[in-house]
Amino acid sequence: MLTNIKDKFLELLDKVFGNFVSHLFGKPANILFLGIDNCGKTTLVSKLKNNTNHVYLPTKHTVKEKVEIGNLTATIFDIGGHAAVRIAWKDYFYKVDGIVFIVDVEDYERFDEVREAYQVVTQLEQDAPILILMNKIDTLGEDSNTISGKYDLMEQLEYNTGIDRNRKNTKVVYLSVLNENTYDENGVLRGGFQWLGETINERQAKQKESQY
Repeated sequence: MLTNIKDKFLELLDKVFGNFVSHLFGKPANILFLGIDNCGKTTLVSKLKNNTNHVYLPTKHTVKEKVEIGNLTATIFDIGGHAAVRIAWKDYFYKVDGIVFIVDVEDYERFDEVREAYQVVTQLEQDAPILILMNKIDTLGEDSNTISGKYDLMEQLEYNTGIDRNRKNTKVVYLSVLNENTYDENGVLRGGFQWLGETINERQAKQKESQY
């Protein structure tokens, strides 16, 4: 499983984004990919790899892997539903540059778990930008275009999961990984990563200026 995850992220750079990721993360950057199990992280990796819809079975234990992609260091967590396991997250927030937090909007019975996990993330890291991917909106009969006008629906989902779009350096993206076209330069997934890269670059520049 860990080897497969690593291979998928390595091929993400070459087969999908090309120089896109290298351009966004021109300087060394440490990114955490977080979320409770079965939220769509490994499915997202498969989608990014070759634009296919391979769906993985739910993870029943903690999966962690660190992958080097050019100047981007990605640490991927799949949490198997055990709250105590999330304590391990804190060791990986040291000098983190950005976070990708994925939510399964269909799994409403576990929204409390999502809320708890998100609270842990925002408590451990209060400054780094967070890209929040609200995944599986197709199960609600929506896509990234139609949901953009459903303010009540988005507000309810964010309230139920504890997601705070007003938090500093936070971007919330609604999408369906299964239906996302990773080759679309105007796609919401690509736009989300572009925002994350630009925000990280700006943050790193300000940190460098403050040293002088």
